Amino acid sequence: MTEKKKVECGECLAQEGEYHADWCPAKPNAIIGGRLEEECEDAYKKSYKAVSKAIRKAKDGDAVPIPSAMSTDEVRTFASGATRHIDDDKYDYEGFLSPWVIRRYGEYMHEHRVQADGTLRDSDNWQKGIPIDEYMKSLLRHTLDTHAVHRGLPSFDMKDSSEVEIEDLLCAVIFNAYGYLHEILKRRSYV
Repeated sequence: MTEKKKVECGECLAQEGEYHADWCPAKPNAIIGGRLEEECEDAYKKSYKAVSKAIRKAKDGDAVPIPSAMSTDEVRTFASGATRHIDDDKYDYEGFLSPWVIRRYGEYMHEHRVQADGTLRDSDNWQKGIPIDEYMKSLLRHTLDTHAVHRGLPSFDMKDSSEVEIEDLLCAVIFNAYGYLHEILKRRSYV
């Protein structure tokens, strides 16, 4: 006699007869029932990690249902013969980020590692935590300076009165927006 396999959502792991979690993209607040392929197909389409999770949970010999969203008609085959699932739903960081901006921002950050006493701070020192009010004050100052330079007006460094270039101002805006967002994500334990 074979044991009937339990049906569970590959996204929120709700078992047959239970409700999906509120956040589950499959069917929030819907009761699981029927076949996994039918009930949770939307969740699989939205989250490739669900299949990975199901594979990790499977014991030797268990069949892992592959919903139609992951079927072979949606697999890319490369000239080498290697295959990969389509990546339409995956974040395209390579396309979202500019190598020029990342490189220039890194130069800016490195230049600003030297502290007033001449010592070099760690590159990730800012991740120890800066209050969001400080980020906001600095962000607004640098944004206003960026706006002035954009309008053809000069902006001057408060320490040495040298003229500040637009690239440095934009990097300062990025730093403060980045740091502010980092603190928000840190508070909610973003993973």
